[in-house]
Amino acid sequence: MHGAVPGIGISTLIYGTVWLVTLTARAFRSRR
Repeated sequence: MHGAVPGIGISTLIYGTVWLVTLTARAFRSRR
């Protein structure tokens, strides 16, 4: 599955990963 603009897909994937990691780290910090 190749998109018309791979850059957007890659950017979204990276942004999503960073967001997920940040959210997890925040939840982990709040829990402690």
